[in-house]
Order: sequence, then C-alpha cells, then structure tokens
Amino acid sequence: THPLTAWVVSALALWVWHLPFYYDAAVRLEAVHALEHVTFFLTALLFWWALVEPAGVFRRGRGAALVYLFAAAMQSAILGALLTLAPRPWYTAHLDTTGAWGLSPLDDQQIAGGIMWVPANLVYLGALLWALERMGVSGAVLWTAFTGFATVGAVAFFAAWSVLSNLFCTLLIYITKSFRIGDTVELLEAGDKPGMKGRVVEINPVYTT
Repeated sequence: THPLTAWVVSALALWVWHLPFYYDAAVRLEAVHALEHVTFFLTALLFWWALVEPAGVFRRGRGAALVYLFAAAMQSAILGALLTLAPRPWYTAHLDTTGAWGLSPLDDQQIAGGIMWVPANLVYLGALLWALERMGVSGAVLWTAFTGFATVGAVAFFAAWSVLSNLFCTLLIYITKSFRIGDTVELLEAGDKPGMKGRVVEINPVYTT
C-alpha cells in the first residue's frame, strides 16, 4: 500500500462523511449509516497498515513517518476545530433530537467537535511518540517537541481561524448547493445567535450576503 494513497483515502473518508448532505443521510438511513462505518473502518485499516507494514512509511525514510502522522493529526484537528467553533449547526438531522439531552444542536456539535479536536488526536500523538522512539529520540526531547509544536500550532490556527472558517463554509455552499444567488434563505436561531431571513446577493470565499 502506497502511504500517500492510504493517507488521501483516509482523509477523504473523514471529510466527505462530515459534509452535511452525507452526514444527514447517514443519520437518517440505516444502510447509509452502515456504509459510513464500513468506510471508516476500511480506510483506517489502510492508513495504519501503511504505517506498520515492512514496506510501508518507514521504508521511505524515518522522517516520512513523522510527516505522515503529523499531517493526519492536523487535518483531523482542523475538522474538529471547525465543528467546535462553528457559529451555527451544520447538520439538520440533529435539530430535533438534542433537546432530550438538555443540549441545543450547536452544543451537541461543539461537544462532538471538541472530542474530535483533542481527545481523538491523542491516538496520533501516541503514534508520533512511538515513531520518534523508534528513531532513538529521548522522552524529554519528545515532550519538549510536542509542547512546542502544540503551542505554535494553536497560535497559528486561531490566527487563521476566520479565513479558514469562511473558506470552508464557502466550499460547503458550492458542494451542497444549499442555496444560490437570488434565493431567499432563513437562518434559524441557535443558542445566542439570532435568526435572520433575506435574499442572497453575493457568494464569495470571504463572505456571503
């Protein structure tokens, strides 16, 4: 298995299934839900096999394994952060289900995004530490490197958050075609965010009015 193929397929599965159209379909249709989990399982198997197989990432250089894992952790963390920091819910499938738990749809999404953003990435952190240990790097150096990368990454992400959020939301609009210029749309009230209604006059990577 070529590591680049395994990485791209795994990342695509994660992002595609979190697009609103496919996510909502998986929640509402049992067959699609089963397909989603089979896809996640098979692509995850492919991803980790490319790392541990004898002819995998390590055969292409020790640094390749670090890049492979770090890039996977970053793309997963970015998706988790987008879900956590989104000002409105992405998915309609949960609009009527979260109240039973005392949560708004946005609260539910933010909790799920937070789990994906931090705890889930501890798996990648463990794998990175394992890869570094195989390279003979000491534990103290590992911890210093991790805290340094985490600090720089967090600062960089929050500095670019507004741009990333706008670009991703625009991409969702173009892919899902949820509305077009000239359509009348209504945004439902979510938490402390008031609802609004109006006609779409412009869509671009910076804003939608």
